[in-house]
Amino acid sequence: MRVMMPNGNVISVKRAITVCEERTPFNGRVERRCECAKDIIYANGIAFVPVAETLDVCDMTAGGTVFFGNLTNEFVREVLASLVEKGYFDLSGLKLQKTQLVVSHYVFDNGASEAYLLQGYEANASCARVPGYPFMGMGTVNETEDTEDVEDAGEEDCTDE
Repeated sequence: MRVMMPNGNVISVKRAITVCEERTPFNGRVERRCECAKDIIYANGIAFVPVAETLDVCDMTAGGTVFFGNLTNEFVREVLASLVEKGYFDLSGLKLQKTQLVVSHYVFDNGASEAYLLQGYEANASCARVPGYPFMGMGTVNETEDTEDVEDAGEEDCTDE
């Protein structure tokens, strides 16, 4: 499968993963949860795992993984349908939010505003429970350090292969 990125680059992907992201207020802060969608009806993000041409230390840590968040469910379905039917999707017209230093600073409103993009290590660490990432236990799924989340990260695999 191939995907044309918003910058015009074309990447080959071996896997597209639907993602469910949620942000909820809790105890004076906003918790961010992100994991693979158990059902397409919950998907509001998508991660692309690229085809690795060579495997080295940089591939293991950065990985080239690309995550698009703050998407509508309809858009996620459109991307997947195109990948299945045509083998490609063009994201060159997708408007993105300005790059933020911290994932929690991106606007998240289920696609009412622009999407956001995370790449490489940032995508891997911020979506620690999405299967297919090299370091799934390395980060927590929210903005706090929960020992239970770190211990449990990556144990759940909800993809059907």
